[in-house]
Amino acid sequence: MEMTDVLVLVNGKEIRVEEVIGYLKARGIFRDAVCRMAEIEVLKDKSKELGIALTEDEVRDFSDRKRRFWNLSADEQLQAYCVRHGITQEHWWGLVRNELLQEKIRAAVVTDKAVKKYFETNSARLRSVSASRIVCAERKQAEKLLSDISDQGEPFSVMARKHSIEKNTSVAGGYLGAITRGMLPVESDAAVFAGKPGDIIGPFPENGSWSLYRIEEVRDIALSDSLRQEISERLFRQWLQRTIAEARLERPAG
Repeated sequence: MEMTDVLVLVNGKEIRVEEVIGYLKARGIFRDAVCRMAEIEVLKDKSKELGIALTEDEVRDFSDRKRRFWNLSADEQLQAYCVRHGITQEHWWGLVRNELLQEKIRAAVVTDKAVKKYFETNSARLRSVSASRIVCAERKQAEKLLSDISDQGEPFSVMARKHSIEKNTSVAGGYLGAITRGMLPVESDAAVFAGKPGDIIGPFPENGSWSLYRIEEVRDIALSDSLRQEISERLFRQWLQRTIAEARLERPAG
């Protein structure tokens, strides 16, 4: 395909390859595609170092699974898919091989031991807390409400409905729902995640107002299959970034 080739006519107006590439460059998509292709070449080289190869049976099985997922089981469906996306079946098989190679390399470089270690090291950061909040315009009002709740036994939810200026939570008695690390300002975040169920803490300055929190529940996260996959992908991306940084990437002369 040449840069001047016409891809489609729109009301008689020609859209050429060079125009599409210019559009992709302007949107930043072209650069991302080049980076992905560079990753593929780096992985191919790395697979040789790791002694990882693909068998034809593995490739066919992976292709079959991919086709079932995309509802392309029939040969006619696969051919229609290729035509619709402007690729050949050779491109399809190249995609299959690249994805399978990446899966096998990930399994080799990201061990179950590494996933468990990451989880154990970061489990506190992965914990979530359910909390309720009262937001006040003035610190004195927040301190008065804290005294009413802690010393006088006023229900936190009742005080939230009456006094919180955060309208979207006050109607629910101040209930925020589940919070993960980093969702709150630094001081509030540290205190909330250091608390235990039933604690009333604050007031904390937040965006020009003052907030009180009640810790409803602390949830320690389990190493589920989905989280295991997420951690594995994160560790693989870190490994891949280091590997690419060690590769020799050059622009051609001219």
